[in-house]
Amino acid sequence: MTSNSQGGFQNSGSHPDGAAISSVLEKDFRLHLEECSLTDEEVKIIAELDILLRKSYRDLEEGIEEIGEDRLNGILEKLEAAPEIAVLQRTRRSIRLILWITLALSGLLAAYALLALVLKAGGF
Repeated sequence: MTSNSQGGFQNSGSHPDGAAISSVLEKDFRLHLEECSLTDEEVKIIAELDILLRKSYRDLEEGIEEIGEDRLNGILEKLEAAPEIAVLQRTRRSIRLILWITLALSGLLAAYALLALVLKAGGF
């Protein structure tokens, strides 16, 4: 087996932070790493990445506070009262109206073209 056997993970002589590596890497993951024929340096890099990911996840989890229903309703009320929202709603209505008119006119134009084609083909 390679130099990163189970003993290599726990051996603090080959890794200055061998205890941290063995405590961070889970048993199944360590067994998988043994099968991958990784060097000690690669194992150390993976362990450091694992430590960073776990710390970042823990920081994210601790940093997110729960928002109560009252606070959420207050935020939504402030958003609805913002003048920018009213402008966006009017703009949306105008664009929607323009699109419907364009669609109706396109439909009428297509019907007229189809009628002209039928009349021309029928010899009228």
